[in-house]
Amino acid sequence: MEVYFIRHTTPLVDKGICYGHTDLELASTFQEEGKEVLRQLPQAFDAVYSSPLKRCHRLAEMLPGERLLVDDRLRELNFGAWEMKPWDSLPKQELADWMADYVQNAPPRGESMLALQERVMAWWKELQLAGFRQLAVVTHGGVIRIMNAYFNSIPLSDAFEKFQIAYGGIAVFKI
Repeated sequence: MEVYFIRHTTPLVDKGICYGHTDLELASTFQEEGKEVLRQLPQAFDAVYSSPLKRCHRLAEMLPGERLLVDDRLRELNFGAWEMKPWDSLPKQELADWMADYVQNAPPRGESMLALQERVMAWWKELQLAGFRQLAVVTHGGVIRIMNAYFNSIPLSDAFEKFQIAYGGIAVFKI
């Protein structure tokens, strides 16, 4: 199976804002960015999976696939009480505690990296039974980092350092 993990295009949000589960609008550059993504992809997929958030779903609707499947497990990390707040306004000790071990620790009312991994891997396990040959998955940076760590045997604690993916970026895995 060949899987194209595609990060959503640029969201309409100020720099320095913490967001994950928030359903953001897309930047005015969406159409151009979407065309650039399409230019780099195969002409057809057996299926296209998408996070339900519009920054992913709108791009997924542009992709050439036989079926578009939306799955809530492909959402970004839930930052809980920190959602839509400036990173530099977050309580210093809460942020320090989270940064010390974001794999195990979660923001207040949010989820840890381990919790994100559990839901994404539950989706991946189900997907293995579907029998797709070529698949597109439009999702978020955190989800793609989880999958990259899994495929490349990278510890979750290194998932952010070892792998960067830009808005509209594509990571291809052959399984």
